[in-house]
Amino acid sequence: MLYSGEFITGPTLAKQNASLTSLSLFLWAIAEGAFFFVLPDALLAPLAAKYPHNWFKLVGICISGTLVGSLVPFLLAKYDPAAGYYLLQNIAFVSQAKIDRVASTLNDLGYLSFLLQPFSLIPLKAFVFEASKANYSPYAIFSIIVLGRALRNLIVAFVASRIGLKFATQLQSNRTGYLAIWIFFCACLVGSAMLAP
Repeated sequence: MLYSGEFITGPTLAKQNASLTSLSLFLWAIAEGAFFFVLPDALLAPLAAKYPHNWFKLVGICISGTLVGSLVPFLLAKYDPAAGYYLLQNIAFVSQAKIDRVASTLNDLGYLSFLLQPFSLIPLKAFVFEASKANYSPYAIFSIIVLGRALRNLIVAFVASRIGLKFATQLQSNRTGYLAIWIFFCACLVGSAMLAP
């Protein structure tokens, strides 16, 4: 035990690290669902590379956090739309043009737009907020969010886990490999979000 002067090593440390990474991913996904602008995929990818045999569990954690976080814009749209709109406008990479495009997409495609959202470069918060304002069913919204996010998260985690398995030796001997994966993935996400109209 750490408090008795002994160091935590081996399986105990690995279990604590796994719990901490799961909690970190869950909290990141909550934040992104509510107010943060960087997708939890930015943490999901390097974690799936580092823990390639747990990639499916990591996807579940990521989706769960996103659902919890998405309750914030949903409830704000219902009970305090002015505060929700203020929050939405002050999130990086969310512009009035994107909010208008979300309203138009919801009008044209309805619930199907939630399946397309993960690939649209428009934050989920905007879709949830606009759908809640338009009185879409919360059960349908959150069910379809699971499907849409699952598709993207499964792709990201699966690819990252295969990279982790293929280059396990190199990544274990050189820890900066995980950092390189993370920086590359974040740069791709931020770059694509900046280029989106």
